[in-house]
Amino acid sequence: MQRRLRSNIAKHLLPHLLITPQDQQRLRPVHLVCALLMLGAIATAGPTWEQDRPPFLENRAPLIIAIDLSPSMDANDVPPSRLEAAKHKLHDLITLEPPPPSAAGVVNLYSRDFYQLAASRLEPQGLVAQWLPLPTQNIDDSRSLVRSFLDVFPYATLWTSEFHEMLLAGSMAPIELDAAKISERFQRGSVRSTLQDVSIGSAVALLATWVTDHAGLERFAADAPAVTDDRPRIEYAPWVRPKEITRVLPALLDLRQAPVLVNADAGLHERMNAHQQRLMRFYRASLHAYDGDRDAWARDIREVMRGDGGNPYFRWFVGE
Repeated sequence: MQRRLRSNIAKHLLPHLLITPQDQQRLRPVHLVCALLMLGAIATAGPTWEQDRPPFLENRAPLIIAIDLSPSMDANDVPPSRLEAAKHKLHDLITLEPPPPSAAGVVNLYSRDFYQLAASRLEPQGLVAQWLPLPTQNIDDSRSLVRSFLDVFPYATLWTSEFHEMLLAGSMAPIELDAAKISERFQRGSVRSTLQDVSIGSAVALLATWVTDHAGLERFAADAPAVTDDRPRIEYAPWVRPKEITRVLPALLDLRQAPVLVNADAGLHERMNAHQQRLMRFYRASLHAYDGDRDAWARDIREVMRGDGGNPYFRWFVGE
C-alpha cells in the first residue's frame, strides 16, 4: 500500500497520513479525558456512608412529668420546700431497666454513646442507675458492658440486686454514702414500703448490697472494648447463655469490698457485715444449685433461712 501511495504523495507527508497498527494502540489525550470523566461520575454517584442512629436517640418529643401541687407540697421538711426539691430532682436520677442487650435494637441503651447523652442531661450531682443482667451474655461481653459505663462516669459503683442481675450507679461527681442520711430517708413511709417489697428491710440491709467502686470495676472490665452504637455486636449473641452466670457472678463477687461510709458507727458496720455474709452465703447456695450440688445447696440455704427466714425474696427463691 505504501509503495503505491509514494508515487502520488510527497515522501515527507506520507507518514502523517497513514494510520498503522501501532498508531491504533497508542494512548491518546482523548482516552485520558474519557477515563477522568468516568472516575468523576463514579465518585459523584457514591456510595456514601454515615452512622445509622436508632430512632429513639433522635427522639426530642416533650416529656411531661406530673407533680403533686396540693398544699402539702409547701411543707418545708425537705428544704426549701417539697415542691422546690421536686423541681431540682427532675434530672438528678436516670434509671434504666431495658431488656437484655442481646435483644434486637436494645444494645444501644447499654452503649457508651447513650451514657454520654444521659450524662449531658444530668444535674452536677445526678446519678444514672443501669440494670446489669448476668446470664444473657458471656463474661467478655459483660466486661464490655461495664467498660462502656466506666468510660463515661468517673465515679461508678456496683450493687447486688437479684441473683441474676446487678446494678451499676454512675455519676460525674463523687458519690457519698452518708449512713445517717440514708437511715433517715429509709424511715419515710413510701421509701421504706417500696424497699421492703423487694426484701430490703433496713438501711443496713441496703448498704450490704454494695459490691465495689470504680477501681474494682476497672479490674473487672480490664482492656475489654466498649460497646458503642457502631459496634453493637452483643445484640447478635444468644438471648441466654446456659450456666454463664456461674462464671460472671463469682468474678463480680470477688471484687467485694467494704464501702466508704460517712457518719457510720461500729455497730452499723457490724450489722452491715452480718447482712453481707448472709447475702454471700445465699449466692453460694444458688451457685451450688446451678452446679447440681444438692447437699451444698441444702446446707447453705438452711443457714440463710435460719438467719433471715422472713425475707420475702429468700422465701420466694426456695419456693415457700
